[in-house]
Amino acid sequence: MPSAPLPNNESQRLHSLHALGILDTAPEERFDRLTETLAYLRAALGRAEGGFSGEYYRMADLPILPLPTGDLPLIVGGSGPRRSPRLAGLYADEFNMFTRPVEEFAARRDVMRRSATEAGRDPDAIKLSLAGSPIIGADRQEYRERLRNRASSRELSETELEAILEAQAVPHGTSDQAATQLAVFEKAGVSRFYINVYAPLDEIDLDEVSTVRRLLS
Repeated sequence: MPSAPLPNNESQRLHSLHALGILDTAPEERFDRLTETLAYLRAALGRAEGGFSGEYYRMADLPILPLPTGDLPLIVGGSGPRRSPRLAGLYADEFNMFTRPVEEFAARRDVMRRSATEAGRDPDAIKLSLAGSPIIGADRQEYRERLRNRASSRELSETELEAILEAQAVPHGTSDQAATQLAVFEKAGVSRFYINVYAPLDEIDLDEVSTVRRLLS
């Protein structure tokens, strides 16, 4: 399976994460802290009573004022097969994944649903969403042009990039083709798609983003 291309700003991204202290702890401790953070946030947002006490974070059983008005959803994103779906089932209002073959998506969805059920939560109340970087054109010619431009920016051939899109189930092709691809995930429970754009603001193809938004609306 072809490897996914790294973002053009990968070195800057990693530098920022280290500078903010996000990648300066061991992987297991980072995950333990994330788990506690989610439990803490549910208490802080007034969704769990009794405060919170963990190894890393604590909050007394006090009224939290002001509480957020309207919906302030907790979104858990992750692509792992076990731990991320389990956390989503325990704490999330929405479970988000990068695009992947629908069989892999369904397996992670089912882990999330079992986790929610075991925690006494309604799995149907947890929204399912995907994130990815679609390449879509109104017709075949426009699609090929956008594919060529994206491949060039990542120093890949069109064939290599298209193989990556296929392997990762990223919507691509004409609007009709992409709609067919997305329908498979809608049937599997996906109700929202986040468009990832890895480019400086002045280089974003707004026409392409608008095409994708129209397709997903």
